[in-house]
Amino acid sequence: MKLLQKKMVGYGSILFAWGMLSGCGSSLCENELLQTVGSPDGSLKVVVFERDCGATTGFNRQVAILKNSKRFPKRASIDSFLCLGGQPKVDVVWLSPTEVRIRYESGGKVFRKSFAKVPIKVSFEEFDKAGGKTNGERKEAK
Repeated sequence: MKLLQKKMVGYGSILFAWGMLSGCGSSLCENELLQTVGSPDGSLKVVVFERDCGATTGFNRQVAILKNSKRFPKRASIDSFLCLGGQPKVDVVWLSPTEVRIRYESGGKVFRKSFAKVPIKVSFEEFDKAGGKTNGERKEAK
């Protein structure tokens, strides 16, 4: 009986993890565009969006860079470089045509911070909702 309970807990954990990660990348989901911020030279845009994969997954906010000419996809998976659990506030500030700062509200789980396909320099700042204090974390990709 205890062995069966352990297996059920193990399967439950696997399903929960799959559900959360599928919210960051499954093509069976819908994207809701929350914010678009174009680069100063007009060639790129940063999009902040929420990915909804149904009742079995939690909310998540994602950030991606797209060519300005590319249409935001309603259903297709988007290669995001930042995926945050919940619905934290996200601010995007272009510092130059080749550098952007992403500020996000602390307290949520960070599922992805990746620079594999980001063509510009990116810096992150985590801020506290209550006091507005920031924890700067500089990460760059080019």
